[in-house]
Amino acid sequence: MALSVQPISLAPPMVAVSIPTGQMVSPLIRDSRQFAICAVRRDDLLAMKKFSPSSRRGEGDPFDSMVVERLVTRSPVLARSELVIDCEVFRHLDLEADHELFIGKVVGARVLQR
Repeated sequence: MALSVQPISLAPPMVAVSIPTGQMVSPLIRDSRQFAICAVRRDDLLAMKKFSPSSRRGEGDPFDSMVVERLVTRSPVLARSELVIDCEVFRHLDLEADHELFIGKVVGARVLQR
């Protein structure tokens, strides 16, 4: 779960994502050089619980039993997310703090129309 997501460039489109240091997803992002951001509704209690760092202590893959889809990078995204941003890692910054920063070049996106 990201602390913050911030657009940082329009041409090319890029976002910065701040992730707590030591979160289990960090090595996956570093090694694959890609990530996707899913906007989850606050009333989607199942998704909030499955992806909450406080409830995830080694309990397996949070995507299990969730319907997923894949965009350009093939990173798994929740099909029920209203907004998805698919990115290739442009830079990774170890801030030597309690968070690390990934800068991603946006290669795909989708908005769920309700």
